[in-house]
Amino acid sequence: MVEKARGMLFRKRNILGVALVAGIGLGVYLGRFKGFGLGGSDSTGSGSSSSENQVSTESDSDEREVPLTMERPEVIKVLIDDREFLLRKTSGDTPISLPQLMKLVKTAIGDAEGVRLRIYEKGTARMSSEEDLKNALVSHRIPDSAVLWIPIPVK
Repeated sequence: MVEKARGMLFRKRNILGVALVAGIGLGVYLGRFKGFGLGGSDSTGSGSSSSENQVSTESDSDEREVPLTMERPEVIKVLIDDREFLLRKTSGDTPISLPQLMKLVKTAIGDAEGVRLRIYEKGTARMSSEEDLKNALVSHRIPDSAVLWIPIPVK
């Protein structure tokens, strides 16, 4: 009787182990399609399209920002530092206002996975800035699938 009980316990344990591994595997597999998991794209964010659409954004009441003129971007990269948004380009980081950022995101084409905005944060990023950005994305009807929050803080 004891041997039979041990055999059933061993089988239940195996079944639970297999179910756990299968669940994790399924979660990682499905996560690739919903933006979670370990996958990701290695896009540079400086793509150009065949159409020569020019996007020009003018400063919105912040005089220290430089007007930005660029080709229609593939992916916009922005860095949140304290309460400031910085547009990440190969030439360096440029301050950008939230309305300017939303204009750029709306014109971005997106990468192969549909991501139009990659958001990086410094360790000094304020939660209020993150919330402002989230609210702006919702109010401008930018879908969650078009935004990728990079979870690792940037130095």
